[in-house]
Amino acid sequence: MNPDLVPAIGSPNTLHSIDDDLLPKVPAVVVVDRREILCEALGKLNRPSPHEQIDDLGDGNFLCTLMLELPPHKSCTQVSAKRFSGFSTLSAADSVNKASDDALTYLESNGLITIDDFNSSAKRKLLCAKTFADLFEDKINVLQTNSERYKVLCEDIHAQIYDACAGASDCLSVRLNSTRSQIPDANRFAITYVGPVPPETALQKTGAMLASASAQLHDVLLAISKGT
Repeated sequence: MNPDLVPAIGSPNTLHSIDDDLLPKVPAVVVVDRREILCEALGKLNRPSPHEQIDDLGDGNFLCTLMLELPPHKSCTQVSAKRFSGFSTLSAADSVNKASDDALTYLESNGLITIDDFNSSAKRKLLCAKTFADLFEDKINVLQTNSERYKVLCEDIHAQIYDACAGASDCLSVRLNSTRSQIPDANRFAITYVGPVPPETALQKTGAMLASASAQLHDVLLAISKGT
């Protein structure tokens, strides 16, 4: 081609020759039928496809109602039916998609399903983090509840040992006294064995064992208090 005949860049004759790949583009929207995903999810849960009703409200408005049968989950501990609705001013199909979206969101938020889509890696990490956080929170709550129960039980046993020794301190060769305890809001009812070492009689042996048990119970109560 004669160089003199090559149009100047930017002239009207060259606009069509500019590489289209260099122009900014609007991303293509990939639409996935939500109802198909919902039906597949219900199939995984061994539940029937949703009962669907579409109402034409006139003036291009549509209302879709989906009735789902759901297995027991954290929001309902029994098999139950739940209604989901979707309203659209575009089309009946759009109202179905919106109702299905609502249903899928509910299933995911209640831990019944996880949708393995393009963003599933991030979703799985978030779900695992939340699951572990909930698990540890539950474990901590159980431990705190059990610790409180153990504390009450140990205090009760400690009080019974003290009362038993109080009525026979001379025979058991023990001394009873109340001292300040490291346990918050509590006094230490100390039981000290004052007989011969090793104990010579059966009652003295019993007194020594009760004094030792009392000290161990106090240590347990102290550990529980520090743990809570």
